[in-house]
Amino acid sequence: MQTHLLKLEPPYRFVFDEEHGRVGKVIAVLLKETNEEGYNRTVSVPIVDMAFTWDDTDLAECMVLCDEFHQRISFETYIYCLMTVSASNWFPNGFFSVYNFGSQLNELGIRVLFPCEGEIEGQNEITMKTDLHLGFNNGEYWVENSFGGFLFGGRYKSLQNLRSYIIGRRNDYYRSFPQKRFIIRLTTDNNEFQDMIDDINNTPYMRNE
Repeated sequence: MQTHLLKLEPPYRFVFDEEHGRVGKVIAVLLKETNEEGYNRTVSVPIVDMAFTWDDTDLAECMVLCDEFHQRISFETYIYCLMTVSASNWFPNGFFSVYNFGSQLNELGIRVLFPCEGEIEGQNEITMKTDLHLGFNNGEYWVENSFGGFLFGGRYKSLQNLRSYIIGRRNDYYRSFPQKRFIIRLTTDNNEFQDMIDDINNTPYMRNE
């Protein structure tokens, strides 16, 4: 197998590895000539941040988020990234989680711009609404959300477990954006779950100031 190192020039790009749920600034590319099942193939292996190599990743399969001259992504891009990571890589089966992803972005200085948010962090308090679809069938309670809001989804054996999941996921979003001033307001069109949603909305999340 032949390899060739290609050094990149600024501005460096930040990419998201959808398969593994990781973010990195690509500073170089290791080109590998491989032969798979009789076919020659060139794989572009990213070298990110402090010369760390993503050996099992092809740069061609990564999503470009932004570059170092404008370290911003939209809220829609942020949610899309969460949706693309396979369930097997989400905690507790894997290491990926809402908080893990938010921490990666924060460490790299990448800011998520919420709708109607100014360029200055914490400039205004924003109410972020998410409409939850809730129901019960086959002995399980389930939740999913409408497109455009924060990502929620899953099936649970009890109403208490469903409530705990929603509160935990909501709190992870707060933890992911410690510099922002925002409120997550959950809604639902299922009256059977309205009391639970009201209770969750009235359950405060204590941030670390």
